[in-house]
Amino acid sequence: MSADATSLLARVRLLMVGSDSACATQDERLPRRYFALCIALYVCYLLAMQPALLLDGEMWAEMATNYYANAQAPSLVARLMSTDAGYIPLPQRLLALLFHALALPASSIPYAYSWTAILLTAAMVGSFCLGPFRRVVQSDGLRLLVALSVLALADYETRTFINFTYFAAFFILILSALALVSDKMDAPPGWAWLTPVLMISKPAVVATLPGLLLAAILGRGRRYRWLAAASVVACCAQAAQMLLSRANGAFATPTTTSLPEKLYIGIEYAFGYLGVFTSGRPMRAGFLHPGMYGMAIAALLVALILFRKRRANALIPIGGLAIVFTTLLNALAFGDSWTADLPHLASSSIYRHVIVIFFGVTLIMAGLFANILPTAPPSSGPRRHTAPALFACWLIAAGWTSQAGRLNQQPQFPTINASYWQAQSYRIDSGAPVCVPINPIGWAYLRGCSPLVQELSWGGHSLNFQPISFSSGMGRLTIPIPEAALNGRGIQALAIAVKPTVAREQPFAARIVLTLKDESVRYLTGAMRLKPAGALLLIDASPPVLANQIAAAELQTDVPVEVARKAPSGDAPPALIWFGQ
Repeated sequence: MSADATSLLARVRLLMVGSDSACATQDERLPRRYFALCIALYVCYLLAMQPALLLDGEMWAEMATNYYANAQAPSLVARLMSTDAGYIPLPQRLLALLFHALALPASSIPYAYSWTAILLTAAMVGSFCLGPFRRVVQSDGLRLLVALSVLALADYETRTFINFTYFAAFFILILSALALVSDKMDAPPGWAWLTPVLMISKPAVVATLPGLLLAAILGRGRRYRWLAAASVVACCAQAAQMLLSRANGAFATPTTTSLPEKLYIGIEYAFGYLGVFTSGRPMRAGFLHPGMYGMAIAALLVALILFRKRRANALIPIGGLAIVFTTLLNALAFGDSWTADLPHLASSSIYRHVIVIFFGVTLIMAGLFANILPTAPPSSGPRRHTAPALFACWLIAAGWTSQAGRLNQQPQFPTINASYWQAQSYRIDSGAPVCVPINPIGWAYLRGCSPLVQELSWGGHSLNFQPISFSSGMGRLTIPIPEAALNGRGIQALAIAVKPTVAREQPFAARIVLTLKDESVRYLTGAMRLKPAGALLLIDASPPVLANQIAAAELQTDVPVEVARKAPSGDAPPALIWFGQ
């Protein structure tokens, strides 16, 4: 690089983060304690708010159908490089391969997947508490508070094994800020070299690459440039796989929006979300448009960088680039819903498609508040509490503390309580054909089995619960036989959604009486712990019975319950899943 170019980059860096020196070396024990505290508090928080995630031992969606299944593939390439929705999730593949190599039984796999995801999430986010990041934010308390707020504001689905690598975006963003303020002889922490692996995970993580490149170019630390170069290679590999998947039909979304329009929509969303997430208020008619509010905040931030050049400013451009490139990616990938009328700004809710935007806003606010104490070391008296206190006031005023409580309520049926992984784990280990429903409803791990008729699914659709007729101490419900759909196939199991008429947890058992055409009768039974919001009842039909031999079927139970129906009517037929060969 020429001397002129080097001088220009140095002036740009000076314009952004100034020339104030890093804080003097401090006792490293407090950052390490905060790191451990962050992990411990996160685990305790989830055990209190969402215990099913860690304690139920049930599979969630692609945990079973993709990661567990592919970990058992005969080819190492298939185990590591199989795609999920068109991209390669390398961290999950490596973990699934590790647990398969350890020969863990099927009953232990959900615990291994979920606990690993939670602990790695806490470690990635909690790393912001560690000593190296004092170069960016000197206040240990502020860094701890930022990490805890990021961990607290995520939905159930984002925390699962299949989605936990969204938090890798926060990890890469804070490393980028560290790289931006690095000195010539600074080396990245050893664990920073996980970045290229984490880049080959969720497509949303790619939105952090521009910030990392900016930091590598402007920062003085040469070794950070090697880290950025390795990350670029990883992103190119992921991009190549996604282009190949797109050519094969993945990511196809019906839209008539042109590329320039999508880019403009992405920029509108960037300013809009900056306004929405900073204020915690969704876009409403009659209020200042979040995009205008976002522009005003952006102007304030630019002025802050120009007139108050401090190392904490590094968080502002890094967070801003994450917001812009996430909204651009979403506008390009979800053109059917991310449209010019900006419907997503009508809500300030956080979910996985916008969580990287929230990370960016959180870092921007942390940089803003840290900037007021530019030279105070971590132990400089009462002033050290000012920035954390202001950040906490922002969290409360913007409504993020109350949203954390709402966001982290324990999910109910049909999101959970639809899995039979633990109950069927012995069959899974045996290698025999299995039909195992998993969470959420409508998903199943299948081997030598397939869903012949699927009338129950997850996705916001009402299950239309209606009570079954009850007389003489027995509830009875006729089950129509979908002969055309079953086409004489062998029935291995049936599943039906059940809810108690009185909202309390209770043991529940039922049977299906099959009257065959030769006038013989078969009794199929199922039992479970029925939750107040309902649960899925799986009724095993081993050995399989041929569908064309069934003359009639009736559900019988001695417990008053409601069952899911195809329509919101008491005489509507029940909605079931028929599994078979």
